[in-house]
Amino acid sequence: MSLTRAYFGELQASIEQDINQPVRQEIDAFFCAFREKVEQLRNTLIQSSEDHKRDQQAQERLTGRLQALNERVPELITDSKALREELETML
Repeated sequence: MSLTRAYFGELQASIEQDINQPVRQEIDAFFCAFREKVEQLRNTLIQSSEDHKRDQQAQERLTGRLQALNERVPELITDSKALREELETML
């Protein structure tokens, strides 16, 4: 009985050392690499979101400036026509 118990004890130790430990190490390595990739993806998404917000704010500022300039266009056209008429009379 003790020989059988000793054999199974050695078998269990061998399974633990030769199978379970390498499998656990590979699983740990896989999930460590997986976590790193997920963290990289997370950082990329955060950066992309921040870039998008920054681009959107810049676009809104540009749109505001263009609208302000566009409001002055009729006035500038009127002024340029008046100047043109004055210059034509001088020439």
